Amino acid sequence: MSEHIGISADYAIDLNREKIEEYCNNNKITDDEIKYCLYTLLHVGPSKEMKVEFEEIRKIQIELISKFLFFSENKIVIIAEDLHWADPSTREFFGNILQNNVENFGVLILFTFRDGFYPDWPTEHFMSNVKLNRLDIDEAVKLISLVSGEKNIPADLVDEIISKADRIPLFIEEVCRETCERLDRSETEPRTMDGDEVRVPSSLSDSLMARLDRLDKAKYIAQVAATIGGSFSNEMIAKLMRLDQWESRKLLDQLVESNVLCHAGLTDTASYIFRHALFQDVAYSSLLRRERERLHSRIARMLIRTVPGVAEREPEFIALHCAKGGLIEEAVDHWQTAAERSRQQSANSEPLFPKWRRF
Repeated sequence: MSEHIGISADYAIDLNREKIEEYCNNNKITDDEIKYCLYTLLHVGPSKEMKVEFEEIRKIQIELISKFLFFSENKIVIIAEDLHWADPSTREFFGNILQNNVENFGVLILFTFRDGFYPDWPTEHFMSNVKLNRLDIDEAVKLISLVSGEKNIPADLVDEIISKADRIPLFIEEVCRETCERLDRSETEPRTMDGDEVRVPSSLSDSLMARLDRLDKAKYIAQVAATIGGSFSNEMIAKLMRLDQWESRKLLDQLVESNVLCHAGLTDTASYIFRHALFQDVAYSSLLRRERERLHSRIARMLIRTVPGVAEREPEFIALHCAKGGLIEEAVDHWQTAAERSRQQSANSEPLFPKWRRF
């Protein structure tokens, strides 16, 4: 929604306000209460405060998002992965749209979640549940063939890949890629006495770490990105690494080509995300504790210094980095701001959610 309206955390607050007003004018939104709820939804400070009941704010915000999604001329696809990690407000939103005539719109909604998670909404006739099991042996062999392409992997290595990857698709892909690269190197590099045979990585972590180790300077970019968490822009990486944006983009593109990162948007200024949370975990855990702390404190201070209004829009994000960076007093201040904002938005159950409780 922010991208559609054209607002950004990198823009001055007055410019974001202008863009929201333009959106309201184009969509004939004239009610001040609805405008106020739109501002708070997008984490842009309204030009004037209003006293609106908490539950009313939540109701209007869900309605605004629903209209944005469903009253579009285009077909809509909504994908929410790892729904078991979603906060209570997000689950409430999805439950709301699923129980309000969603079948009458041109929309496909796909949720993924782990066994043991039970959605908050009842099953409807237009919903279907698909349980994803491990691949069978034939499917695993086909996937290895697709990933390896023209590379001929010996049968004993194929069996070992399937065994070590436990027939899980992501694991098979990554272990297969690393095995192919080791086969390539075995053909071009001199062999040592104990290196005559190519070994399949013993785990996904070993496979990903080996790939990062070969990326030279891009490896540290991946570690910095993993410390930021979530999505991150080329501009943010360049500032943290003290590089020009051309050089940082080149290194980020190298990580994309290596299947470590992928683009999170469609424009040239799009953010990047890790291809899978496990990739981020491996990159982050490879940092020494002292270096992690140093990076977290730098990220917190850089965001506050260079991104206008970020402490007001995303105080929990700043608090997280302050806490992990050893800036305890600053972390407490930002958690208090986050709790107050949660109260104002009527997200009363969020402070009980694990990401808050940890701190």
